[in-house]
Formats: sequence, C-alpha cells, structure tokens
Amino acid sequence: MKIPATVNVMHLFQIIIPGCSLLALLVFLADGIQFILRQRWPVYQAGRPPIVCLARLKYIGSLGFFMAPYHFLHEAHASFEDFWLQFSVRNYRVLAVFGEEARDTFFTNKNLSLHDGYGLLNPSLRNLSPEERKKGADTDAWFVRKFVRTDFLEPSLANMLSDSSKDLDPWGSQGVMDPFVSLHKLVFQAVTRFVVGNELANDPRKIETVVNAFHHLQKGSTPASLLFPWFPTPARVRRIFAGFTLYRIISKAIKSRRQTGEFHQDILQTLLDETEEQLDDTRIMKLLLLSIFAAGTNTAPILAWLHIYMDQNAAWKAQVVSEMDSFLAENTGSSSSFLEALMVVPLGVWEHALPTLEKCLEETIRLRLIGALLRRNVGEDIMVGSHTIHRDDFVICMSENAHLNESIYPNPHCFDPSRSHHDGHAERLGFLGWGAGHHPCTGQRLAKIMTKIISVLILSRFTLEAIDVKGQRLTKVPKTINQLSNIGLPAEPVYFRYTAR
Repeated sequence: MKIPATVNVMHLFQIIIPGCSLLALLVFLADGIQFILRQRWPVYQAGRPPIVCLARLKYIGSLGFFMAPYHFLHEAHASFEDFWLQFSVRNYRVLAVFGEEARDTFFTNKNLSLHDGYGLLNPSLRNLSPEERKKGADTDAWFVRKFVRTDFLEPSLANMLSDSSKDLDPWGSQGVMDPFVSLHKLVFQAVTRFVVGNELANDPRKIETVVNAFHHLQKGSTPASLLFPWFPTPARVRRIFAGFTLYRIISKAIKSRRQTGEFHQDILQTLLDETEEQLDDTRIMKLLLLSIFAAGTNTAPILAWLHIYMDQNAAWKAQVVSEMDSFLAENTGSSSSFLEALMVVPLGVWEHALPTLEKCLEETIRLRLIGALLRRNVGEDIMVGSHTIHRDDFVICMSENAHLNESIYPNPHCFDPSRSHHDGHAERLGFLGWGAGHHPCTGQRLAKIMTKIISVLILSRFTLEAIDVKGQRLTKVPKTINQLSNIGLPAEPVYFRYTAR
C-alpha cells in the first residue's frame, strides 16, 4: 500500500526536529563547559607583554563585560597585573592594553579611531556620529576648533554669567541641593545657550525636556544593550523616545534660525554659515547633540565632584575662596552691579585667574576619570611590543592605569592638588584628563571657563557644607559606583546645605 506523502514529511520532521534540538543543546553545553573551564584556567599568549584571553561564549562574547563592564576590566587587570586582556564583544575582538608603550600607541597612532571605538561600545554615540568618515581619521574636530577661539568664546561669557546667575536666584538664601542635579542644570543651561542659542535656552521647559532626554539616552546606552539589540526593554524604549524628542527639538531650532535669518554668536550659527564642509540639517543636528552630550557626560559630574573634594579638604577650599575674593575685589567696582562688572572681565583674565581652583579641578579629574577610553583600528595592522592590533580590533585603555598609578602619583587615592599633572612624571601620558596625542580635548578651554564662572557665582553667594541623606555633615569623600566610560556617581546620596555669605 502506498504511504501518503504527508505522512512521510511528518515522519521526517519528527526525526529532524528532535535531532536538531539535541545538537543545539550539545553545542550550547559544550560552549558553556568551555566558558567555565576558561574562567578557571585562562588561555595565555606569550609575548611582550603577555596576553590573557578571558572566557567567552560564542556569538555573545565575554559575559562579564555586559553585566558590569568596569568591574569586569578592573578585577581582570588586578588578577593579571602584567598582562594585556583579550576578550570579545559579540564576535568582535577587544584588547585592553596597559603600560606606557601601549598608552603612547593608543593616543598617537592615527589608525586608532575614537568615534569608531565608542560607536560599538557606547551605542548612544553611534547614532550621533556622522556616518561618512575619512579612513583612519576622526574628522569632526574642525568645527570644535572654531568655537574655542577667543573671538568666539569671549562674546559668550556675558550670556553664560547671566544664565547661571538667574538659575541661582530660585535657591534663595538657604536650603539643600543635590550637586549632581542642580549643578548639572547650570552646566546644561550654559552649554545649551552656547551651542544652540536662544531658540532653546530661553525656554525652561525645553531645557528640562532636553535634560531628561539625554538622561534616558545615556541610561539606555550600556554594553548590556548590545546583547539583544532588538529586544524592547523599558530602558531601550525610553532611549528611542529620547532620541525622537531630541531630534524634534533640535530640528525645530535649526529650521527656526534658517527661517528668521537672525544672527547669534553660537555653534548653531557657525554650522549654518559653514561653506567648506557642505553641512545638511541632519549633520548639523548630530554635531550639536554631540557637543551637548559631552558637557552633560563629563563637565557636569566633574563640577559636582570638585565641590565635594574641596568640602572635604578645608585648606584647599579656603585657598580657593581667598583667591576668588581677591579676583572679585580687583574686577568688580562700585560703579556697576556685581554681575555687570563680571560680564566685562576679559576672557584672558578669567583664564589666568583662580589657579588653585584649576589645580583642584585637574586633581578631581585625575581621581574621577578612571574608566575606559575606547578606540578601533580602522587602518593597517599595528605592532605594539610583540603583539599585533589587527584591523577592526577594538582597543581599551583604562585611565586608572595612569591616574591611579603609584609610580606616577605617590599615594594616588589622596586628593592633592599640589601635584604636577603635566611635568616630571615617571612615565609619559600620566595625565589623560584633557586628552592626549592625536585626540586632545578640544572642549578643554570651554570646560575650564564654565567651571570657573559657575564656581565663582556659587561660592561668592553661598557657604557650602556637604551632608549625607540624614543631614549629617559628610566626614569623608563617598565611595563611587564606577562606570565603564562615564564619570561615576556616589554610592550614597550626597547633598549640599547652603547658606548666604
């Protein structure tokens, strides 16, 4: 009797499906066993320096990096102090390099791209960076160099002072504030005016919306989000909506400026007037968002930590306040108001004033900028020691390997602004706070000016006292929840009790 074809097919499926399932299970178990064995007995590559290959799962990579990236790298380096680390992010090879020679290559080799490095490991920047890029080069520094010129920065000081002063008025004569919220708003207001201008900075509701959108964008952009990029987690959904919100607000600002034809001294105007680069609205928007993102990610939390460290080091704070009082006495006369007098202080005077505050700022950066700096090799293979960084490899350099290095900074965890951060180091590239090599921080000048202006306005009005969540005086700098590439926040909430001077 002839067996129907449908019966043969069903019988075939009954054999194939269990067989495929069993094969997949065996492959999964074998990969899991290999992962466990690699964790217990890692594979080493001989050379100068030696490399330890950390455990990985096929198609996923090194699981610990996705769960707690900073802790993963910090603990691995502590366990294998003299080794480079090799691990995987999905199917990409990543090298965490250590030592002076590696740092020198990391910052000076033109094939190591900053944008391409952050583009994979920090997804929020992947969507903000322009897509077309010259081979082996990060090509957006041209516009940053334009707006850090004196003739661009100096006219912006008055608006920066005015905005910051107005934002301090609601504080009243006394109260309690969270420095990681209140100071973040001050920085965001100042940099938004500087970048986008009146279209955004004059509307407090828009500023609040942009702040919240950047918060969701940053919170939803972690290495863990690379594991299943298609899965709609709440953080990923909020990140998508945040991206749409930023796009809508910045696009309206660009269209408004084009339609009105008004001229303002800000980055938006510079980009609209640019003739060499042929910028469309999409690229202008991305460059504006990158500028705001950089300030919110680094400058704002560093400013908060600066005042925490000064609070816990009374002698240094007293010296800063003394210098500030002398600066104000020299530059604010009786013929005009306090704010009006500061508005006409030349940029050069601001830059050379308050040297102790600047030393405290750089020491704060050294102590708090300890996470990962990221690059990707977009050119030819690179030899470092006896090892090769292949094309498309990702490279990580941990800032703490320099900033907390005892051979460079004795007693490295101690806050000591009297250290020299630029001269007389035991090794090259001992301070990475303002970038180095082919990737200097082009926003350094603006960040220092913002820090000085906001600090002067606060310290001239108020006496600050750091307190804990119970209102008790803080007796030591709090522990930090360190992050992969962002400035870490305190493990326990920190507040400032302020009273009028």
